[in-house]
Amino acid sequence: MEQTGDTLRAALVLPPDAPAPALVWEEETGWRTAGRRRHPYTSPDTHPLLPGQPRPAPADLLTVLTT
Repeated sequence: MEQTGDTLRAALVLPPDAPAPALVWEEETGWRTAGRRRHPYTSPDTHPLLPGQPRPAPADLLTVLTT
């Protein structure tokens, strides 16, 4: 977890066989995938998972990750 100014963010590094190298949660934008494990916060290859929903229901997040 990291705090930049007043914004919180966290990264979860995923196993090598996962569909993305990492998941990133940012307080303002919500969940996204990251294209790199080493620097997930600044990774250029990102994909928003649930745009506009910084706090989605866990079931909604799992659905997006498994489909």
